[in-house]
Amino acid sequence: MKPGDHIRVYFLNIGPNIISTFHLVGIVWDQVYWQGHPDNLMYGGQTVLAGPSDSWVIDFRIPEEEGNYLMVTHAFGSATRGAIGNLQAKYDHEQYDHEILSDGPSYTKEELAELRKTADRIISPYEPTNFDQPHIVYPGQDKVSVEIIGNSFSPKVLKVPVGTEVEWTNQDVFTYFEGEYSGAHDVATTSGPKMFASPLLAHGEKFSYTFDQVGEYEYICTPHPYMKAKVIVYDPKEKNGLLGNASAWWLLIGVAGLFIPALVLTRRKTKKA
Repeated sequence: MKPGDHIRVYFLNIGPNIISTFHLVGIVWDQVYWQGHPDNLMYGGQTVLAGPSDSWVIDFRIPEEEGNYLMVTHAFGSATRGAIGNLQAKYDHEQYDHEILSDGPSYTKEELAELRKTADRIISPYEPTNFDQPHIVYPGQDKVSVEIIGNSFSPKVLKVPVGTEVEWTNQDVFTYFEGEYSGAHDVATTSGPKMFASPLLAHGEKFSYTFDQVGEYEYICTPHPYMKAKVIVYDPKEKNGLLGNASAWWLLIGVAGLFIPALVLTRRKTKKA
C-alpha cells in the first residue's frame, strides 16, 4: 500500500473453535461493521473480537508514514503458530486497483523450495519445520501419545527408544463430510524402515503402533496430506543413541551425590568455627 491509502478488510474467523482478535499494529479503525451488516456500525477501536464464524468489515486509513504494519490475532497462541501478516506502506508502491484475496501469493514447488533455503525460520501448524524440536522419550516409558487436533499432529516430531508403542488419538470433533472437509484422520507412513497405515479414525478413536526397528518414519494423514509428522526411533544401547553414554551420566550423578553432602558438611563446620 501507499501511506494515506484507505483500506477495507473483510475479516472472517472460520474457526472451528478458536477465538480471534484481529489487530493491525499502529492502526486505529475509522469504522467497523459487525457481520458485515451496514446497520451494525461502530467507530474507532484497534481490535475486533471474532468467535468462530464471526465476521467484520473494517475500514481504516494508512498513516502518512512509510513502514510495516503487522496484522496479528491478539490471541497470540495463534500468532506464534504463524497467524501473522504484513501490510507494507511505501510511497513508491504501485497503486492497487483490485482486491487482495486471503489466499496470498501463489508459488511453484521450485519457488517454495528456494524460499525455504533462504528462510531463517519456518513456522507451519501442519508439518515439522526447523522450529520443531523433537519430543524425546527416554527408556522406561513404554507408551507415548500423539494428539490429532486442528488438522495437525502434536507433537510433530517424536524421538523414542526402539520398542516404544505410539498411540494416536483423533481429538478433532467434526468427523462429518468426506475428504478435505472431514475431521476424520488416519496415520500412514510415507518413508521409513517399515510401512504401516491406520484405518480412518473418527472423533475419540485411537490407533497404536509399536516401533521395533531403528530409523526415521515420516507419516501423513491421507485425507489431508499436508498434515505431516515424524517418529525417530533410536537404540539406547548404541554409542550414538540418546543414552549411549549412560554409564558416564550415572558416574556424574554419583559424584554429585557425594559432593553435595560434603559441601553441606563443610559449610556447617565453617559456621561452628
